Amino acid sequence: MLKNSAFTAGAVLSLLIGPAFAECNPCMPGQCCVNPSARCNENTGFDITGSLLWWKASQPDIPYAFVNASEVYQDVGFLDYINFSWNPGFRVEACWETDYDAWNLSANYTWMHNEARGHCGKVTNPEIGFTLLNDIQGVHYPYPLFEINDTTHVTDTFNLGAGSASAKWEMRYNMFNLQLTKAYLVSQKLALSPFIGAQGGWINRKLETILSLEPFHPTQQDTIAVTNFWGVGPRFGLNSDWKVGCGFEFFGNLATALLYGASYDDHISALSTDTGVFIDSSPYFTDIVRKHDKSRLVPAIQMMAGLGWNDCFNWSCHDYYVDLRASWEVNLYLNMQNFLNQQAVQAAYVFPTSLQLGGLTASATFGF
Repeated sequence: MLKNSAFTAGAVLSLLIGPAFAECNPCMPGQCCVNPSARCNENTGFDITGSLLWWKASQPDIPYAFVNASEVYQDVGFLDYINFSWNPGFRVEACWETDYDAWNLSANYTWMHNEARGHCGKVTNPEIGFTLLNDIQGVHYPYPLFEINDTTHVTDTFNLGAGSASAKWEMRYNMFNLQLTKAYLVSQKLALSPFIGAQGGWINRKLETILSLEPFHPTQQDTIAVTNFWGVGPRFGLNSDWKVGCGFEFFGNLATALLYGASYDDHISALSTDTGVFIDSSPYFTDIVRKHDKSRLVPAIQMMAGLGWNDCFNWSCHDYYVDLRASWEVNLYLNMQNFLNQQAVQAAYVFPTSLQLGGLTASATFGF
């Protein structure tokens, strides 16, 4: 009798508490009470995103000319730097909302071409001569604009002045991302989206400098330095959405990648006419052509913060999703190759530098 009563009580208790546990069992179809999906609806589909970029690319420590400010001393003056400018770009992305645990698989491509220029007059005192840029007042600079017989100072071999200098810096940025994302709700107002994936692409840069010797000499010194990098590697990060109501939200995204690839550098320096036609510059000048290849590991960091608005709606028995965002974005690439120079070739080493791209990113997403 006692055994039957215990069995009956256990069965009744199981019937009472069973549904309570079933509601929180993530394995039950259609049930999820721990970190539910942050999708606007549970239907699978595709999202298409287009972004307009208004970015500026910059690279530190690119002096292209030394402006002599003294009529007596050779190393008194200042270095003139390139003025980096803003240019448009774009990003396109496609996302597949899978039916496996609400994971999203997406891929995007970013294109950016940037140009910057610089110009200055009275580069050197014609009575003193031009000093090699990588040895000004005992400070080493990795961008020699003038090279004469591999000497330290022009006045050691030839007294020559310059009237003006100009520089043009170009960058070609092409980058791809592939990532797997899981968006889930931490609370009713906070959604987190950790992701893991891969990043790859190439970044090409070119620095062209022209030193005009007029009116002291009817020629000019042309130097073209090219450094191209390609790399691929793992990428991971976390996106966050802070909902404030009426479809509006603040968001902040952080991602990091480690790109392994190779850099190729090409450097040519020679004397030419004012129309750019190269001429025989001996015995005073050395026409120099140098090339350099090296494997490189480049850490990359991406940061975004901004304001967005999104909403889901149903039309003709189909669910759709719209998301509009505006953010400030920064992309930083460390340990990038610097432009090749004479000392780097002799020492088999090229000074590392960093490359920064960033600005306004405006995006629009349509899901179906």
